[in-house]
Amino acid sequence: MCLEAIWGLNVETLSCVGYDHNWVRGYEYSHGYEPLLPKGTILHATAYMDNTAGNRNVPDPRNWSGSGNRSISNMFIDLGHGVAMTDEQFAEEMAERRSLFPDADHILGCPLCLAVPPSKIDRARAALAEAQRALEEAEAEAEAGNQVSGGQ
Repeated sequence: MCLEAIWGLNVETLSCVGYDHNWVRGYEYSHGYEPLLPKGTILHATAYMDNTAGNRNVPDPRNWSGSGNRSISNMFIDLGHGVAMTDEQFAEEMAERRSLFPDADHILGCPLCLAVPPSKIDRARAALAEAQRALEEAEAEAEAGNQVSGGQ
């Protein structure tokens, strides 16, 4: 069973484990290695079912095997645990991850970790530009309103 993260044009395999169906197993990441994925990331899981007589977990390979609704069926479920973060919490976690791997040229499962974070000045400039755009829109709407009402 494999799990990929798709973010923009980036596709990265997060894990590809040799799944063993002696019942359901959980595969946890060690601290500092958990995927740290930005908003909008798509998780894509892939698994292959062996319904042949060679698989000792299949009680009768002659039976049709579907979505896993029966307790004896092969099942494929992602029981992953996700945590929602604010933008600030995400930035803090990325900074911590960078500190764990200071010489890395790539951090698996963290596509933005090595991106240069915007400075306070960059964020302030972006906020100022947005405020100026909103002011221009409001002035244009007000001007249009004055023209419709005859300037009164």
